[in-house]
Amino acid sequence: MATKKQKKINLPFPIFIPVLVLAGIFIWATPAMREFRETALWIIGSRIAESAIFIYLGFLAKEEHAIIGKIAFSCAAALPWFEYFSKSGRIDCIGIFSVFLILVFAATWNLFLRERLCLSLWFSAAYLLFQVAILSRKINILGEGKKYLLVPFGFAFICWFLLLALSKKGYIYVPELKNDSFLLIATFFCAAALFLTMPVINYMFDTSEGISQTVEIENKRISEGSKNRDTYYIAVDYNGSKTEFKISSSFYRSLEIGDRVTVTTYEGFLGDEYVIINE
Repeated sequence: MATKKQKKINLPFPIFIPVLVLAGIFIWATPAMREFRETALWIIGSRIAESAIFIYLGFLAKEEHAIIGKIAFSCAAALPWFEYFSKSGRIDCIGIFSVFLILVFAATWNLFLRERLCLSLWFSAAYLLFQVAILSRKINILGEGKKYLLVPFGFAFICWFLLLALSKKGYIYVPELKNDSFLLIATFFCAAALFLTMPVINYMFDTSEGISQTVEIENKRISEGSKNRDTYYIAVDYNGSKTEFKISSSFYRSLEIGDRVTVTTYEGFLGDEYVIINE
């Protein structure tokens, strides 16, 4: 009797996970739901749902985790509330980036040393990487920034070489897939992770005070793209030249041409100047 009762309690939740995820994406990405996203119901409810999913994956799902995996999921479950009480965007970035690294460390430990794939850890890490990508859209890096393309590909090549060498020597376990496709997937993940996190690293570890100036909005536009992936720009006179800066969709809708905004320029942890539009 106890076994049947356990099944009745645990079975429905995995079914609700994709429903919750799809509902969250719809509400978060649809412009018409902007007012609802600002209500306490969405702000608190979405965080409860996010924490509940991580707790389920770490402690209640069929896929069992060692202590390192449970620590990673505990950190992920606490992250939405850390962001809620934090009043600094820079601290939010550090929190998301740190939990992402913990999840990746737990996933790689299980894969290479314990021969367990632990997909829930990898999917959770990819979800936080997506959050990092959203944050990077608000950081306007000045200059060409070629290293933001070259360094990730160089890092991916080094990772591929190390994984191949270590697996050949038998020091780590690598799943056997056709045509070494696992190593290609791992290489792509490494490249994507560094490509998306480098602008945020340049921002979140920067200790410069920043130089602020108030400028007038001369124009505003939305870039072409799919409905849910538009990029929002405002054009201002920045240091004597007309310059476009990326801003969030909610801030974009609150501004009109002729309004004045505060633009702050920072030196950058990696030596690349960047601009933040203060909301």
